[in-house]
Amino acid sequence: MPFSITNHKLVSQNVGVLDEGTTKIGGALSPRFLVIHYTAGASFDGDLQSLARDKETQASVHLLIGRDGKVAQIVPFNRVAWHAGRSQWGEISGLNGHSIGIELSNGGVLTKLANGKFTTWFGKEIPDGEVVEAVHERGGPVRGWHTYPQRQLDRLIEVAHVLHAKYNFLDILGHDDISWPRKSDPGPAFPMNSVRSRILGRHV
Repeated sequence: MPFSITNHKLVSQNVGVLDEGTTKIGGALSPRFLVIHYTAGASFDGDLQSLARDKETQASVHLLIGRDGKVAQIVPFNRVAWHAGRSQWGEISGLNGHSIGIELSNGGVLTKLANGKFTTWFGKEIPDGEVVEAVHERGGPVRGWHTYPQRQLDRLIEVAHVLHAKYNFLDILGHDDISWPRKSDPGPAFPMNSVRSRILGRHV
């Protein structure tokens, strides 16, 4: 395993982990779930700015993983991060107080232009090879979604294995599982069933 956890932070001897930190942090956390998000942002650096440094953005997260596999720790795993917002899973409400959040740098849901090209909500064109057209499993029309590169998914799997070994998650959830229809991430381009199976050893 390239990663381990020391003092509730991710560490590695051969993969650089940026220890960013933030003032957007809550109280003590004993995590029971792992929640996966997409950033709907333009870049790893831009996402880091928004989630860690920008006080106008009332959101933070434990880890950010870039499309190239770069990793930033923003909130320690034993403290609450503000990633879930209004959320519910079974009888549990307010998943911020019960989960570790990982954000994946990704353009999110896309807009299809008249010329057949796809853009993000802020107008960045996404190459055709990075787009999948699909219906969200919870409903809605066929839309374009930004895909997740294998390097990013592999890094997520590596990190999630270590987190699960430490915190013994009850489940791995998408933001769309706990905040639908307010949130649609990580969306149909994300292989949730495969990730759950590989980390938890079962389909849930």
